[in-house]
Amino acid sequence: MNSETTPTAPETPAFKIDFGAIYSRALDIFKPKLQFFLVATLLVIAAMIAISIVYGITAAIIGLIFGLGKVTVLKFIGALIGLVLGFAATVAFMLVGAGMMRAFLPAIRGGAGNFEDLYTFYKDHSLLKQLLIYAGIYAAISLVSSLVNLLLVSILPIKVALTLMGLFGLVFSLAMCAFLVLTAFALPLILDKKMEAIAALKLSYEQVLRDPVMIIIFIVVNGIVGLIGSIALGIGVVVTIPFATIAFLCVYEGIFNGALPAAPALPAAPPEAPAPPAEQPPQPPAA
Repeated sequence: MNSETTPTAPETPAFKIDFGAIYSRALDIFKPKLQFFLVATLLVIAAMIAISIVYGITAAIIGLIFGLGKVTVLKFIGALIGLVLGFAATVAFMLVGAGMMRAFLPAIRGGAGNFEDLYTFYKDHSLLKQLLIYAGIYAAISLVSSLVNLLLVSILPIKVALTLMGLFGLVFSLAMCAFLVLTAFALPLILDKKMEAIAALKLSYEQVLRDPVMIIIFIVVNGIVGLIGSIALGIGVVVTIPFATIAFLCVYEGIFNGALPAAPALPAAPPEAPAPPAEQPPQPPAA
């Protein structure tokens, strides 16, 4: 990947967030390809469930092996191994999510939608490297809280450790939310424009700061839209998550490519049947 051709944020925002236009366009894109978006989402959810099961079983085994007995050093080693497993699971989750976004990008631009896009990006070693760097950064940051809590419990009295853990957890959660918002567009930039991970994070940060209020409001609202399907026993997320993802990619298209994705072309109307010939009045008989 050539850093010399890294895109830069425009001098002035070329796109203004209009919630009505964004969600209307997202619905226009979603409805004609409903089957593709739903099946792709189900495949992604199934992959994430599989990762969760493997992680849960492995973590339980590690906990049993290192958690038995009173040897503090072994428990500490077991906790560190658990952090490593959590890091690997987080990276795996993010790679699966990247596959979903990669499959959706051509679909919102008029493509038919290809299920192979969910996983074939692994064959592009250069792209995979940047995705691993991107996912590794997020996973490492997300595990900072667990590592700090582990250290506090190991070296401080439990009451003091719990108090500090609560304060640190609050500060860390706010900082993590800010980081997630500022770098929200890094993943599609890596997938779409083949940017290096660090450059994509930087460009996303710069662009969000050009219109922070509206982008923050959109991300919060869109997050609620994506999760609202969990109310119905979680089944509704199969619909709300892909719809929210399409809306997010519409904003990405508007900010970094200058306009919302084109609306799908309506099917051509069938040709009208020719009008029957006009009846001629009867001619009077010849004299």
